[in-house]
Amino acid sequence: MKSLFKLPKIQMAGFLLLIFLSALWHDFSLSKISILFLALSSTLISDFIFINLRHQSPFLLSSALVSGLIIALLFDPSAVWYIPIAAGILAMFSKNFLKISGKHIFNPAGFGLLTSALIFQTDISWWAVSFQTFPQNLIFFLILLTPAFVSIKKMRRYLTIFSFLLAYGIIFKNSFLDPTVLFFALVMLPEPMTTPHIKKYQVIFGVFVAVAAFLISSVSLVDPLIAALLLGNLLFFKFL
Repeated sequence: MKSLFKLPKIQMAGFLLLIFLSALWHDFSLSKISILFLALSSTLISDFIFINLRHQSPFLLSSALVSGLIIALLFDPSAVWYIPIAAGILAMFSKNFLKISGKHIFNPAGFGLLTSALIFQTDISWWAVSFQTFPQNLIFFLILLTPAFVSIKKMRRYLTIFSFLLAYGIIFKNSFLDPTVLFFALVMLPEPMTTPHIKKYQVIFGVFVAVAAFLISSVSLVDPLIAALLLGNLLFFKFL
């Protein structure tokens, strides 16, 4: 059991749950608990089904757990009940079937969020990761930073994170302390299965996503951060 909690994705899931609980404490509503249940149920069940359809041996559904938590943190809690379910299924479909030469292409949670938002014409609200302003909400802000332990120390994606934040700050003239951007940079951007392992490509990837987010924000109605991430996944998967 102790070794289970040493796994990076299990640790990330724990930090994401902590962020969810802190957001719930900050502004409680039953709809937020509902979206957590719907998102997690859809990712865990669909991932289990897809793994069996692929005739793979059962294994820990840690990726499904993380993806479900991210969807719950970002999707509008007031959305119709079947939309977060669809997002979870699409996320796990991407994880299991959208591959080239055995390599994952898209960040699963990002794919599920963006495609479901486009299909159902709804917004990605970032409701649980947008109020932790510094220094006004210091405790909540520090909780928001907890995934850095995994993404920087365990997954060693600090070059991707810092290059993105630097480029984003220069391009958007925006504070590095923006909670939405920080969550994206610490949790979604450095996902290890869909980002480069080689250090120089990690830097290029981070800068590319920041530039792409700027370009997309000026011409498109889709969420620029997640759309830029998926575009970066598509263009850089060969460097995984």
